[in-house]
Amino acid sequence: CLKSGNAAFLRGSSTAVNSNLAIAAVLREAVAKAGLPEDSVIVVEDTSRDAAVEFMQQEGLVDCLIPRGGASLIASIKQHATVPFVIDGDGNCHVYVDAAADLDMAETIVLNAKTQRPSVCNAAESLVVHAQVAAQILPRLDTALADVELVGDARARALVPRMGEATDEDYAREFLDMRMSVRVVDTLD
Repeated sequence: CLKSGNAAFLRGSSTAVNSNLAIAAVLREAVAKAGLPEDSVIVVEDTSRDAAVEFMQQEGLVDCLIPRGGASLIASIKQHATVPFVIDGDGNCHVYVDAAADLDMAETIVLNAKTQRPSVCNAAESLVVHAQVAAQILPRLDTALADVELVGDARARALVPRMGEATDEDYAREFLDMRMSVRVVDTLD
């Protein structure tokens, strides 16, 4: 949108406003260094639904919305938007635990990413674990994620007996629930 002379607006939920402000600060600095107006990137700080609906109806000011969110956001856009919009598909957020990871930190991150709000679009749906730490971290995560249904590949199931078998579709599925796919890998390739 910047190449065509338009501004980019970032509007997120109340739980993402601080992240959005930080992202926008970096982007604003970058566009200024590139010789573009700093206001080419703007954060909409009002996270209310009313503000979102008002934004969806800014004909003549907003050329296109590209929403990323859950089913309720998409339904709201379909119901209220009077400006063009592009809707993407389902999300599938992955967490990767590297061989060099701090396993205490990894456990905390995975637990939070999956269980804090499993029904939102940015909840972790797939866990990818490097083979070098799988035997150490997967049993710990099995305990931490006791309320989460885990499905995984053969190597993950060998380390977590209660884990069900994952299908190929499970690794691309947005569960939006207390369910997570698990895969053990040798490399990121």
